[in-house]
Amino acid sequence: MLQQDVLMRQAQQAAQAIAEILMLRQDGQLQEALEVAEGALHLHFEVDPEELPTYSYEHLTERFAFERDEHADRALSFSDLLRHLGELRHGHGQPERAHHPLRLALRLELGLAERRLLGPDPAGRLRTLLRYLPPSEVPEAAFPALIDFFAREHEFARAENWLFHWLNHTDNESVIREKGAAFYDRLTEHSDEELAAGGLPRPEVTEGLRAFEERVAT
Repeated sequence: MLQQDVLMRQAQQAAQAIAEILMLRQDGQLQEALEVAEGALHLHFEVDPEELPTYSYEHLTERFAFERDEHADRALSFSDLLRHLGELRHGHGQPERAHHPLRLALRLELGLAERRLLGPDPAGRLRTLLRYLPPSEVPEAAFPALIDFFAREHEFARAENWLFHWLNHTDNESVIREKGAAFYDRLTEHSDEELAAGGLPRPEVTEGLRAFEERVAT
């Protein structure tokens, strides 16, 4: 019980720091918001922001047990801090220092989304995060997860975009060929209305499949 209380308090303290960051950003106090984000990572999670490039997603999930559902609140708070840190560094003209915390946040949020633990607007959260993370900086393991996620959300055009982003940033053609074929097969199961609402009318599905097959055949 004590351990659970400690974990709950950690999540609550991180949430308070995030609320302060949001207020500072709204007021235009970006340097102060950056300092709070860095301090909260160190204080509440014992993670030195300057050492983040040495952390992998796998290391974080093992250290903090983020893959366990009962730790979802902590994982979400940690991801929020990483996201704010990355966005604020980006706003300070430090994109190279922004990308790694954003990559970690992306992997954490995709893991939460797969377990339906990302909150009421998971697609909105990921779209916001990806504004600051170009496809060239997205981890290889995140591409298939992004395709699956946006397809589940019926954002079919966005899912297809990530399929082609993956194709542009990988040498593993056998895997992406299989993934792409499965993606387009699943699209055929949706009605014309669903496809159109998802930004990918059926004629564009046919065109996309043709373009994809031409790319993987070369």
